[in-house]
Amino acid sequence: MKLTELEQKFMVAIPKDDFYENGFDSILWSDVFFDGAEIDPKVGRGVLSSLIKKGFIEGGFDAFSIDDEGAWWLQANSLVDEYGEKI
Repeated sequence: MKLTELEQKFMVAIPKDDFYENGFDSILWSDVFFDGAEIDPKVGRGVLSSLIKKGFIEGGFDAFSIDDEGAWWLQANSLVDEYGEKI
């Protein structure tokens, strides 16, 4: 599935987040994530919603985690290894 430029920016920022500590089992706090990724919260919520609909992210507006499609995308783009650990 093709991602927009903003969706790609969002996905690339996930393994860089301070709360991305447990690979694919990590839970990220949206507000902290938006600040760290320098994404406007209003835009970030829209991107988050889109990625949830596409199956890349699961969760809600307060916290989210990686879904199967998101895990595959992160690995395919050499951002994490097969366990979800940062490369």
